[in-house]
Amino acid sequence: MRLLLSIFLLCASISAYAANDDALSKLRSQIKAQEQELRTLETGRASLTRQIEAIQKNQSDIRAAAALSLRQIEQNQAKLSSLQAEERALAAKIEQYQAHGQAALRFMMDNSGTLTARAVLGGAQAGESMQMAATMEIISRLNINLLAAVRNYAQAMERITAIKAGIAAENSLLEANRKANEELSAGLKNSVSSLNTKLAAVKQDQRAQQDYLAKLKSEQQRLSGAIKERTIKMTSSAFAQNRGKLPYPMVGSITEGFGERLVPEAGVRVMHNGIKITPATNGRVSAVFAGTVVYIDYISGLGNLLIIQHDDTYYTVYSNLDEFYVKTMQKVAAGEQLGSIDLALAGRPQLYFEIRQHDKAINPAGWLRR
Repeated sequence: MRLLLSIFLLCASISAYAANDDALSKLRSQIKAQEQELRTLETGRASLTRQIEAIQKNQSDIRAAAALSLRQIEQNQAKLSSLQAEERALAAKIEQYQAHGQAALRFMMDNSGTLTARAVLGGAQAGESMQMAATMEIISRLNINLLAAVRNYAQAMERITAIKAGIAAENSLLEANRKANEELSAGLKNSVSSLNTKLAAVKQDQRAQQDYLAKLKSEQQRLSGAIKERTIKMTSSAFAQNRGKLPYPMVGSITEGFGERLVPEAGVRVMHNGIKITPATNGRVSAVFAGTVVYIDYISGLGNLLIIQHDDTYYTVYSNLDEFYVKTMQKVAAGEQLGSIDLALAGRPQLYFEIRQHDKAINPAGWLRR
């Protein structure tokens, strides 16, 4: 338990790498969700735009219809003006006929006594008789013309009245249509205004979502860069470049390998994160690569334990030592003696050795020189 806690504390400085991986995974999920949200907003925006365009076209058609009704009303007003002018002309002609007839009638009445007496007494001159006959003829023609004009006037007035009634009815309908169209246009204007408000809100939301997405992508790029940099460090690490070339931490042979092992006494299988080396001639334990001693402590079950950090990525663990020759935060060179195992002790003294990449144990067999 203490070993796990110590390893956890040791790896706290590098846990940001794993956190970066988790953060990047979460960011990718967020970006995917954000992009879906933006697609939904874009669909809604396109739908609102189509609605607005359709209403505006309908509004334009209605305005055109209202304008047409207004033009028709104006044309009808022009017809009424023409009919009223025709009425006045007919009335003037009748008044003219009436004036002529009345003038002739007054002349005849004014002279009728004298002309009649002369005709009875035989003293009328031939010219006077002819004048009287001509006057009577004029009056007769005026009366005929006047009667014809009255009949024409009556017929014209009847026709004009019918036309005016038709125009009035048409104007009434046109005016009602015009008002209805104006009201409908006003209603559509309100609808367009409401939709434009919604569209503005969608656009604002869309801009905010795009800004947020840009920030997510920027953070994704930053984390990807950090992970890429970490990968480059891992592959370009001097320690990694010496894979298969590292010396054994002590002279001896591997007596227990890396991996899962059966513990007969307990009847269970356990995972060995390192290897055990049995010393051959002496118990000296040396650093396999240059680095910094970052941890020294006694761990129950493993004895005295020492950890060296070689770079930001790799660590080596040396356990079961009887004596330390270095101290924490001391820099050591490759091959420098770290401590020793007492071969005189009873039992079978062994060195327990691990290589870790961050907090992950890796098989030392592939890293040690053969």
